[in-house]
Amino acid sequence: GGDAGGVFVTAGTLRVIGNGFDNTFISSDTLGAGNAGEVRITAKSLSIEQAGFISSDTYTGGNAGDISIKSDTISLKDFGNIRSRTLSEGTAGDIEISTGTLTLMSGGTISSEATEMSFGDAGFVGISADTLTVGPTTLISTARQGGGDAGRIGVTVKTLNLDGGDIR
Repeated sequence: GGDAGGVFVTAGTLRVIGNGFDNTFISSDTLGAGNAGEVRITAKSLSIEQAGFISSDTYTGGNAGDISIKSDTISLKDFGNIRSRTLSEGTAGDIEISTGTLTLMSGGTISSEATEMSFGDAGFVGISADTLTVGPTTLISTARQGGGDAGRIGVTVKTLNLDGGDIR
């Protein structure tokens, strides 16, 4: 199979609002032998809520794409997430976020992950923000559960508010 195409979104206000069942999303995944495409979002304001998500995942030997987000304000809440995962042999993508204010609340997650059944590596999670708030039950992570390696996390902020969430 061939590679997936990239997804490029430019908006003033972008809201990705699920209904709690993970079915509202912006994504470039690979389900076959090819690589997933990159996902690039540019918005003045980005809100991801109620299990909505932005992703680039690989379910096979291809690699996941990178995710790049630039926005003045970003809010993830009610299990909204930004993720890149490998569920097989390919590698997860990197996630790069550049923003003035990034707020994670109520289960919001940013992650690059090598899942339990994978052999590929997780990617890098990089965040550059003036203010980062990691609220209760939220997570910024790169993790390995399978045979691959976890990636790294880089956070550059002027103000960091850790209030019951984790960076790991």
